[in-house]
Amino acid sequence: MEDETARKHIVGYKTDLCTVKTTFLFFTALYLNLFSMGQTVQNQAYSTLLHTPQAFPAGNPLGYPIIGLMSGESIEFHFDIMENSFETYSYGVIHCNHEWTPSDLHSNEYIQGFPSSQISRMEPSFGTMYNYVHYSFSYPDEMST
Repeated sequence: MEDETARKHIVGYKTDLCTVKTTFLFFTALYLNLFSMGQTVQNQAYSTLLHTPQAFPAGNPLGYPIIGLMSGESIEFHFDIMENSFETYSYGVIHCNHEWTPSDLHSNEYIQGFPSSQISRMEPSFGTMYNYVHYSFSYPDEMST
């Protein structure tokens, strides 16, 4: 009799624990979803080693980094990393609305090709007081338009 009561108590405890876990996971997922929906894209450097970021139309370093859609033009991006070693960096494109929050569009709705790529143009500094590596890439490139 005691074994039967103990078994019911343990089974009831496991059921209650599963309900608590399920409820916790549901509210965690709901919170993360609501929290991420209103996030704006921040214009910030994610490393203190990054210096001199530049963006301009290809071949026009004094121009504004604006190009027409499907125009065949591209934007050049340049930056320096204040280290003497080469690192592999990637970039990606996120479509945002007028409030700089990510839109609901899937990447294949605004990009033909790959939405991200690795930066392959790197140049080490030469004859400078501080060692750095200069990185540059153009977007869109041959892998995305």
